[in-house]
Amino acid sequence: MHTDRQMKQTPSFDIFMDLTGVGRKDVDFAARLRQLEREEGLFGADRRVTLALPQNVSGHDLAPARTFREPVQALAAAIADAAASGRALAVIIGDWPWRNQSLCALVEQAERDPMIGMVQPRFSDARSRILFELPGGSDSSLPVPVAGFVPDYYVAPECLSALFLLTPRGAAAAPGLTAATLDDAYAELLRGLRRRGFRNLICNRIVVPWPSTAAELYPPLAETYAGPVPRSDGDRRRDMLRGMPERRLELLLSTAFSPEGRPRLLLDCRGMPPSFNGTAACVLGFLRGFQQLGDTGFAITVLASARAAAFHKLAATFPQFEIQHDAPKDGFLAAILLNQPWSVDAVRDLHAAAGLVMFNMLDTIAWDIIYAALPGLDRTWRVLGQMADTIFFNSAYSRDRYVFRFDPDPRIPLVVTHHSMAPADIVREPDPSERAGEPYLAVIGNDYDHKDIVPTLATLAEAFPYTQIVSVGVKEVPARNVRAMESGHISAGRMAALFADATAIVFPSHYEGFGLPVAEALAYGKTVIVRDCPLWSELAQLTSRPELIRSFRLDTELVAAVGEALHDSRPTAPAKPQSTEGGIEPDWKDCARKMLDATQQMMAAFDGRRWLARDALLTR
Repeated sequence: MHTDRQMKQTPSFDIFMDLTGVGRKDVDFAARLRQLEREEGLFGADRRVTLALPQNVSGHDLAPARTFREPVQALAAAIADAAASGRALAVIIGDWPWRNQSLCALVEQAERDPMIGMVQPRFSDARSRILFELPGGSDSSLPVPVAGFVPDYYVAPECLSALFLLTPRGAAAAPGLTAATLDDAYAELLRGLRRRGFRNLICNRIVVPWPSTAAELYPPLAETYAGPVPRSDGDRRRDMLRGMPERRLELLLSTAFSPEGRPRLLLDCRGMPPSFNGTAACVLGFLRGFQQLGDTGFAITVLASARAAAFHKLAATFPQFEIQHDAPKDGFLAAILLNQPWSVDAVRDLHAAAGLVMFNMLDTIAWDIIYAALPGLDRTWRVLGQMADTIFFNSAYSRDRYVFRFDPDPRIPLVVTHHSMAPADIVREPDPSERAGEPYLAVIGNDYDHKDIVPTLATLAEAFPYTQIVSVGVKEVPARNVRAMESGHISAGRMAALFADATAIVFPSHYEGFGLPVAEALAYGKTVIVRDCPLWSELAQLTSRPELIRSFRLDTELVAAVGEALHDSRPTAPAKPQSTEGGIEPDWKDCARKMLDATQQMMAAFDGRRWLARDALLTR
């Protein structure tokens, strides 16, 4: 019985060996051919082998190989025979240890497209396992395993290499050779094919070990011009070869792994301000989650502004991460912007830094309220929805708002990573100097209209004139029983005291993506009164105390809910951090793990094609 593999016929092709550069007088060419026949089946499958020999070397006793007195004549005859028999022609320059299986693999790629005239493999340094860069580049090195992250093939301009294959169609379309030397003949052949519309296919999955230097591997293509071909033709070819976006991808990937072979992951925290706010709380929470995961298999770099890094003491708090300031250095396999991008430049910068780019959308509020949106925000979030590799959301509610407004590409994974609801992550020891001497109601927000702080304070101050109210988020309120605390620079200890001592928390916002104050109130075991919104039903499923969430629609309902909370209040001791082992509340470790899982899934499917498409649209 024969398997399909056994029944598969050896691909049919001829061979042209350019040995003109072999300068050793003691070379026994007949013995070399016998070795190649024995080890690589040189003359197998009835293939025709044509040799171009050094001067003063006779072709005597080299049968069944065919030799010619003139090397260009030998190449022309090999091309003509291949064209007549409908075969491909493997061209091998120099005497080096090529393998027949590499030639067969190239032949199998020859029919990918009818207008492919030549096929080339990639070459690796036989000692270091580093891929040689294509000619005309920046001399970057790409480890062979990383080649799995680039596309299967590139359609490129012609370039001469120590091994290439003329496809059957390429051999049939080849121009007549008029050059006097083989160097000029190669240029005439390859340039002539390209000018007829036949391109070069570079196969990244076929890697051939090369024993010498890149200069010998990729000889410069001779600049000879005959007939009507202008000199600018060569200039344009070189410009296109140098400017291939695939080069930028390979340059990026060349530094996308640590010296130990770990994929480098960038956590971009440049949206975190040098102060305390909701964005800072989320970003720091995610960083703690990644830290708690321990060995993630990634080499993690945290990128933040120098001022924010100093304010939040990132180097001391996260010593196992590399901390970079202001702009990324080198390349990364993946990058996550831990807050939504505010400009297309932010998307462009992340794309230039990493093969995979992912974004954490906290909400779409700025776009909806308009007055807080930066110019071009609409375009930015539409671009995001077509070009990101993954978009994370802090709630299904936030995800659905984004999808309804920006209609993202359905192929992009939209992953919900709820922020931590775990008391162990949230509850902190109150600052003793900030402890309250009497009960109070806490109202939390900021001065944006959608937070509705000022109208809510006016309603509550009038309805409960003898109740102390502490407001977080506005500078001052004209009511004798309201004490205002401006947000942004309130210490963690002071905020802990605020939640620990409050009788109840009022969070009157019309519009949230997640609502950190709600999670904080629940962690401290406090009743939290919120404006009616589907988001709170989602969060109620993530807490073991859903009965603490009470909602209102109208001011009368707000007053009733606050009155009930004040009436039902019991003296409580300060909440203590506690384990959530076995609980339903997600913690920051869960959030980070979801991000890493999504990143690993995208890595497994990454082949560079989406990066190249994004590069074509974003590169200026």
